[in-house]
Amino acid sequence: MSHPQPPTHGGDQYGFQPPELWLPPGADLPKRTWQRRSRRPVIVISTIGAVLLAAIAVVAVVFGAGGLTDDTFTARGAVILTTDQFTNSGDSCRGTGDVADLRSGTKVRIADADTEKVLADGRLTDSTVTQDTCRLDFEIGDVPTSDHNYLVVVGVSTAQTVTENELRGGIRIAP
Repeated sequence: MSHPQPPTHGGDQYGFQPPELWLPPGADLPKRTWQRRSRRPVIVISTIGAVLLAAIAVVAVVFGAGGLTDDTFTARGAVILTTDQFTNSGDSCRGTGDVADLRSGTKVRIADADTEKVLADGRLTDSTVTQDTCRLDFEIGDVPTSDHNYLVVVGVSTAQTVTENELRGGIRIAP
């Protein structure tokens, strides 16, 4: 069997010889039987790997790429006023005296208890009146999780230090 021969160049005027890109003639290389023997295991292992990667992708999309924990939570709570701390007018109530600033719409701020940096804020919502109490609820979303305690400030008259678990479960503030 005849092999093609590389072009021959005598070099340039400085004696530079271009690199030889051809193998010298010789016997044919042996057949690559390892490719035929390993083809099926390679296909099986590749298919299993692809299925696993697809399953991981589905889990990441369903549960979020950030993992199963969320970096924020919704804080819930209520301010409870006793008989001598509120007046009611029909279905609503509002604070009197030292807590006169407490009523529906009063600002609620959640801050880091150590630095007093405000992390989230909201407002007191509808009030619920019973015979001897006035309940003013609040719900504030997107409060960042923290290992520190939180300071909940309602209006200008009321503040309470609480934990994350207390805020998640719903706190009761009694000024």
